Amino acid sequence: MEQVKCFIPETLEEALRIRKETGATILAGGSDLMVANSMGAGVTPAFKGDVLIITNLKELKGIRALPDGSVEIGACTTSAEIARSPIAPELLKDAASRMGAIALRNSATIGGNIGNASPKGDMPQPLILMDAEVVLTSVDGERRMLVDDYIIATKKTALREDEIITKVIIPKQDFTHIFFRKIGMRRANAISKLTLSAAATVRDGVVVDFRASSGAAGPKIARSRKAGHFVIVKVGEKGERIPLTIAGADTEKGTITLVIQAVGGSSRKICELNEGDYITDVVGPLGQATHIEKVGTVVCAGGGVGVAPLLPIVEAFHKAGNRVIVVLAARTKDLVILEEQMRQNSDEVIIMTDDGSYGMKGLVTNGVESVINRERVDLCVTIGPAIMMKFVSALTKKYEIPTVASLNTIMVDGTGMCGACRITVGGKTKFVCVDGPEFDAHQVDFDEMIMRLGAYKDIEKK
Repeated sequence: MEQVKCFIPETLEEALRIRKETGATILAGGSDLMVANSMGAGVTPAFKGDVLIITNLKELKGIRALPDGSVEIGACTTSAEIARSPIAPELLKDAASRMGAIALRNSATIGGNIGNASPKGDMPQPLILMDAEVVLTSVDGERRMLVDDYIIATKKTALREDEIITKVIIPKQDFTHIFFRKIGMRRANAISKLTLSAAATVRDGVVVDFRASSGAAGPKIARSRKAGHFVIVKVGEKGERIPLTIAGADTEKGTITLVIQAVGGSSRKICELNEGDYITDVVGPLGQATHIEKVGTVVCAGGGVGVAPLLPIVEAFHKAGNRVIVVLAARTKDLVILEEQMRQNSDEVIIMTDDGSYGMKGLVTNGVESVINRERVDLCVTIGPAIMMKFVSALTKKYEIPTVASLNTIMVDGTGMCGACRITVGGKTKFVCVDGPEFDAHQVDFDEMIMRLGAYKDIEKK
């Protein structure tokens, strides 16, 4: 792992000098950056460059009322401090008090929340609504601009490499009515699916000023998903969060296709839904998209419900100009799925069944090897049961064919928080939901993965 320098200045002047000389990444509360650079639960975060920790700079703390009625908030002031402040605007206090759990509010800072420029941030939208300004400071002086101008796009800001956010200034407010609502996946540590801020000034029964600002309302999943992406779904307010790979999407209708096999209690709940019923929550797209390029001939090997997430990958590789050969495997004819869709988006489909009831009798590896023996194969992609991917990987390794395996079946939380999808790839610890779900199959420790998959089998049946 590459070593990075960590700077902990004692004064703002020192911090600005270091920032100018090194361009080091600024870390305040760390509630966003520590997650963004995390390598998984229990693993030390890995930053790509030097880090400048400004958490303890007194010059960046505190909330002050200014003579003109405006309020000045230091960039390192925490959400918890804002929530209990008697002089902070009520709209901002409301947003700050709803930011995750108390432990998060005790560390998360206002500067970090807007500096990250995430559409899911809790405080940018109220600040934009109130015409708040952000103060950007360098060794050469200060710049002031509206928060709305500072945030250029998702994860993109007007901050220069030599600047630090030092304070936020909120003009005097005279709203008579305020409203803040946040919708998240869960009540504690909730990441926003949607935030809405609104404020109005009513005088003598007349609305003289009305404003509204929303956040986390991004593009529809169907329009933004790519091959390899997954979503998290939940049925019922107290239901389990389940990661499911997106099998297809209709951008015009705004719908996505999920293929689900009833295995445990939660998957059975979903399969028992009828037309007109609904899934309580759907969040995504998540995960790393499949790397698609023109490589030549690609063999895509799928087994069981693994055929579903394989379909968009087949479509993408074929669209990129590759010769795509699909090998579908199932125990019997009735369990073969998405055959017609595969034929529409590939050059050839080979069916393998254990009992010989359809296609050819044999295992998926028999189908893959038959292709290898007759023509050059430049890449293999395999998705299905872990044991199937293990043997496909062993086969292609013998023939020195690059192979990608999707390990989505081991995911649980889908956000990198639980650590259940921890695997070993090339001797290093990886987390399927944030680092994958696709990996170099020849580097995956499948025996470890199979052992972990079997750990909760008895519980899943309940």
